[in-house]
Parts: sequence; structure tokens; C-alpha cells
Amino acid sequence: MLPPQVITEHEGFLVVRDDLIAGGTKRRVLSELFNDMPEQELVYPSIPYGSGPVAMAYSARDTGKKAVLFYPYRKRENWSRQMAEAEAAGAKIILVKGGNLKTLTKRTKDYADSHADARCLELGFDTPEYADKLAEIARALPVTPSEVWCASGTGAISRALQKAWPDAEHHAVIIDEEKADVGKAKPHSLTKSFNDAAAKPPFPASPHFEGKAWDIVKREAKHGALFWNVGG
Repeated sequence: MLPPQVITEHEGFLVVRDDLIAGGTKRRVLSELFNDMPEQELVYPSIPYGSGPVAMAYSARDTGKKAVLFYPYRKRENWSRQMAEAEAAGAKIILVKGGNLKTLTKRTKDYADSHADARCLELGFDTPEYADKLAEIARALPVTPSEVWCASGTGAISRALQKAWPDAEHHAVIIDEEKADVGKAKPHSLTKSFNDAAAKPPFPASPHFEGKAWDIVKREAKHGALFWNVGG
């Protein structure tokens, strides 16, 4: 059983602190979803700095399943912190030479197709089941925000938060313009390239994702707005 979510105030904004649990928000959602999945192996195309694979590893461990993560090939001494943490949490790591995202996605699907007890998860966990579960978790918080911000890769988290709080004004800081579908949220572009880390916010956050989003929140959000730090 994961601990309840915590909201703290930083620089005039409310921050959902899912950095306080290993695997963050995605672990909260996936651990519940995995319980309802009959497959024992859960497979995912992974980027080295992504929080999703880390959440996969912890959620699989929580539910007695096995996470199989396909990453672009790197020598072990060049693994990211997230890759090492996913392996330490019990995930099987498969390295793919020349592994761009298209290649990784194909390899994960091929693996799942060739293993009867395996299931390939959508990139960014972008499914109705994921959105419904995250919206349910958000609605259970003791706040009803009028303005909501988050970092967004595929847009799945922003769209789920829109379901939770349909009357709020939503903003999404876009990490990848080509993949993001942020629904009715106002999109904001990064002011730094993905590989340039942002200054550290006053709470633990991914320098490539929420760290960059926090820079924009401080500059553009209204006082009292809620920022969802997915952690992981």
C-alpha cells in the first residue's frame, strides 16, 4: 500500500509531491492497473531519462509481475540514474543497438507477440484506463484547483487532470512537440533544449521534465496554482 499524496507550498504555488515515493505518480496508477492485468510480463519501450520505466519496475514488483524494458544501447558506465534504478527495482533491461524510439517500440511489440504471458504497454501509458485511474486519484485530493500545471510528454497526464478538474484552467509544458496531445490545456514550449538541465526547483524533480516546467510555472502561473510533480 503506497502512502497518501502530499501537497506542499513552494514560492506561492501548490505542488503535488509524488517525488516522495519511488516511481512517483506513474507508480500510483500502474500498481493499481497491473493488479487487473492477467499477463505476468509487462513490456515497455524506454528512454534513458524517462520516469515511466522506473514506475514500471516498481509497479511490477508491487504486484508480483516482471517488467521488461527495452532501452537504446549504452555501456553500463553510461547508464542514466533511471536505468540503474529500474534494474535495481527488478526490471529486466534489454539494450538495443541503434535503438531509436521507432525501433524500440517495434522490439517491444515483437517481444510481447512472441511471449504468451507478455503485454506491451503504450508509450506514455496513454490509454483510457490510465487516464481514468489518474483522474480518480487526483479527485481524491483535498483541493479543487482553479489552475493546474504539469510537464507533458505524450499529454496523457494533462488530459487525465482535465478529466479530474474539468472546470480548472489547464496548462501543459510540452517536452516533445511531436508526441504531445494535451487536450484543452494551453501548451507552453520549453525555453531550453531537452538535454540542457534546468535549475533545481525547491523539491526533487527531473531536471529534464518537471525542472524545466517549474521555470515556466514561476514565470507565468497565477499565485496559488497547482503544479503536479510526477516524481519518479
